[in-house]
Amino acid sequence: MAEKCWSVHEAIIREIVKPRVIITHGSLPFDFISYKLRGKPLEEPQECKYAKWTWRCSRLEETGQKLIGLPHLSIYPINSRADIVQEIVKQIQSD
Repeated sequence: MAEKCWSVHEAIIREIVKPRVIITHGSLPFDFISYKLRGKPLEEPQECKYAKWTWRCSRLEETGQKLIGLPHLSIYPINSRADIVQEIVKQIQSD
């Protein structure tokens, strides 16, 4: 399904919205966008301090945007992890 919708998402990313940061929920969207726009990790995956989950950050070589990958928020209670939210905010604000 992701491949079928890619032209719309690509237009949003590259031409319409052009977000500085893209935040994905779940590993599949992160991996797909990273593959399509040649994401390069900015650092090692960071612990979410919940189960053995991590969050990731890459720079998309084709667009220069940051790509943040979180565990899917339907199962990861990020609202109870202010420390993790602060780490993510720092990564978003850094350049």
